[in-house]
Amino acid sequence: MTDGTDPILAVSSQSLLVISGHAKGTVIPIPLGELLLGREAGQAGRLGGDPMLSRRHARIIIDGHGQVVLEDLGSTNGTFLNGARVTSRQPIRASDIIEVGGSKLQVLEATPARTSPRIPAADVTRPGRIPDEAPSGEWEGLGADTDTAPPDRVASAPPPRPPPPPRPAPARPAPEPRRGRATVQGQVRGIQQRNCGEQGSGVAWAFRIERYDQDGNRLQPIPAQMRGIAFEGSFSDGDEVIATGVWKAGTLHCDRVENRTTGATIKPKSYKKALVVFLLIVAVMVAGFIALGIHSDQVSQRRADQAHQQYCQQVQQQGGTAPDC
Repeated sequence: MTDGTDPILAVSSQSLLVISGHAKGTVIPIPLGELLLGREAGQAGRLGGDPMLSRRHARIIIDGHGQVVLEDLGSTNGTFLNGARVTSRQPIRASDIIEVGGSKLQVLEATPARTSPRIPAADVTRPGRIPDEAPSGEWEGLGADTDTAPPDRVASAPPPRPPPPPRPAPARPAPEPRRGRATVQGQVRGIQQRNCGEQGSGVAWAFRIERYDQDGNRLQPIPAQMRGIAFEGSFSDGDEVIATGVWKAGTLHCDRVENRTTGATIKPKSYKKALVVFLLIVAVMVAGFIALGIHSDQVSQRRADQAHQQYCQQVQQQGGTAPDC
């Protein structure tokens, strides 16, 4: 043909669904030619006034053969297709995710193909409108500016395709309560020994217990320590242990550690225990002295009663009388 057009061309109407951003839920038809995205674009291309868009951020082009490509126009924040930054023209397909500024758009399935006159090469840059010399003389729409198109002849957009459901976030273990008594199992790491108490008469072991879940993932280590004047048994770096103690300021103060590597049981000897033993000994000794004194008084009283009774018997045998008998 002398005008450079073909009689008919099958064209599929494709659209974008805004799934996040200022224009969330909006369906934007992609016109035959070019759809500009940016602050200088038309109403649909401004994406609800997204402030993170550049003036001319990106564009989507549909050529006369129906091929759809995405191109970044040197935007400040970049254009992304399925998470990858767009550095050259990239073809897009249904279900692809486009990220521009603070908005995400999903490419919807194209509607069934229909016939339309091919646009001359000189008119490809005119987005959204079939030339006036179209043989059918009908408004084809294809994402044209709906402000100027007759309302009853605007191409209807395909029903929006719902975005895929979000993947559930992996469940996080509930935080462990760090109060009261607790028992922790794991490997001993970073053992440090220092003197404590008055004049350095006590000893403190500070260490951490590293733990892992059933899948081998490392859990948060537990800070622990043991204090005493001495210790029964020992453990080394890397030993598997079961520690039992009381939480104090986020640290497990252990009073018993079972070393599963060596089979030993570690217990601290503390001042409190020694003091309790000493007080028990003193209490027993005092109770003994009291009991001995009471017994001595009872023996003395019995002896006095016996002597008085003998005196009274002697007085009666002699035929006399005593005032206290």
